[in-house]
Amino acid sequence: MTLPPEMTVPRRTELEAALRATKKDSAPGPDGVRYPQVKQLGQKEMQELADIINTSMESGKITEDQRDCRQAVLPNRLKDNSHLKGYSIITMANVLVKLMEKIQGV
Repeated sequence: MTLPPEMTVPRRTELEAALRATKKDSAPGPDGVRYPQVKQLGQKEMQELADIINTSMESGKITEDQRDCRQAVLPNRLKDNSHLKGYSIITMANVLVKLMEKIQGV
């Protein structure tokens, strides 16, 4: 499978840049992994993570655990909660998926 022209296969430097742009207090996904934990990886492990992302993006496939996301409906304190518009739906995805989105600018 070929990647669409707007998608590029990330290098380790792009992965590291995506990690630098993350929020420290971001909620973990279902796997429980947080960004600060990933930031502690060594060069070899960071390259392995980049390789995993590359393989997934090149093949157009993600694993079952990468598809595992949780959603929560949260009331918006600035809106009327007696209507649906008064709520926000958030999706908590695993760090690997969130990093792929950041690298591609989604």
